[in-house]
Amino acid sequence: IVREPVSIKDMADWLLSRLDDGPQDLGELMRLLRRPEERVVAFLASLEMARVGLLDMVQGEHLGPVLVQGLGSREAVDLSLLFGGVG
Repeated sequence: IVREPVSIKDMADWLLSRLDDGPQDLGELMRLLRRPEERVVAFLASLEMARVGLLDMVQGEHLGPVLVQGLGSREAVDLSLLFGGVG
């Protein structure tokens, strides 16, 4: 079995596409992914996107759901920010 590599850029784009309709539960989003490596890379992408200001993450209570919200339209977001680049 040959597995396709999973990139942070691809998972960041996937996350943004899911956030077009507004805030989402991060746990629910992760459950949409089938492979464990997709979940890991998507989670890392979400943390990096929050760090550079591409999305917002809020957890209202201890051990409660983490809501994520994109801070721009998918088309307007510069994913090169995740890699230190400038668009």
